[in-house]
Amino acid sequence: MVHVETLQSVLREHLRKRILASGNMVPCDFDQPTLWDQLMKTEFLSPITAFAVMNDFKPSRFAECCIAFALSLDRSSQARWFNAYTRTIFFAGNPRNLSTRLSYTYLSNDGSIGLIAPGSKMAAGTLRHLLRPFHVGPPHNGSCDFTLNVPGAGAGSLWTIFISVSGLTGSQYLIHLNHILAEGLFVGTIQPGDTLRVCSVPSLTGAEPGLVLLRVHVDQQHRDRLKCYAAIGRPDASV
Repeated sequence: MVHVETLQSVLREHLRKRILASGNMVPCDFDQPTLWDQLMKTEFLSPITAFAVMNDFKPSRFAECCIAFALSLDRSSQARWFNAYTRTIFFAGNPRNLSTRLSYTYLSNDGSIGLIAPGSKMAAGTLRHLLRPFHVGPPHNGSCDFTLNVPGAGAGSLWTIFISVSGLTGSQYLIHLNHILAEGLFVGTIQPGDTLRVCSVPSLTGAEPGLVLLRVHVDQQHRDRLKCYAAIGRPDASV
């Protein structure tokens, strides 16, 4: 069994690399009990935020939309959003009912999910005025396990997306799924033509063999520690 402090060291290194990749050169002492406050200050240096309007909890449909949305952004928008840690605010509502007031960057075919590119201050004000935050309870068994294909032609690699669901609400699940998919695309791990197998698991240490990209953030239950919430792994990754 790997010692807890060794695992924390692994997660701190992954988070340090992610912060450096964003270009936000802010000192962050990952060993201090004020880790949560430090990380929040680092993440919110940039006002860039994407927005999602959803009328139901549909993980597979959302994953498809997330990928299509991320791929639709130009390189400049992708870079700005990546540097803002792919921050996204989720609202509950019927996207089609707001189509005359909002300009969606991507709207699902069934109209159940609308996504707006980061940087729209008008969208932020309108959404906060009209809609409440999207909240849903713990995900149902099996609803978070599915397979999808990334649009486009390419090598056709197979990846497994692991989401640690223990203690998460459905809303929090979507947040971490959104982060790992978008950032996996932006750093080039996920490519057009790839197949993604999304799996919910009770927990991730971040040190499992075969993992190539981690979503690391503060543990909500122990805010002086980090937690691996999601990861991209090779087909033979052992979790």
